[in-house]
Amino acid sequence: PVVDGIEARVDGVARVVRLQIQSAAGKEASRRYGVEFKPTFVVFDRSGAPVERLRTIDLSVAERLRGLASAR
Repeated sequence: PVVDGIEARVDGVARVVRLQIQSAAGKEASRRYGVEFKPTFVVFDRSGAPVERLRTIDLSVAERLRGLASAR
């Protein structure tokens, strides 16, 4: 599955928080951030504002996130 190894792909760049969509927290997050598909990755900036929604996190996305993190 797409989510296998996601932590390794973004290690040192982003923190991965997994939510079960059927849990109370997962339902609230789905409503708050407009999650309609599984899996969905919501990228937040340092202030906690959502900046992007992704269906997959591949190496190119991880490298782009690394670039953003190093630019700060």
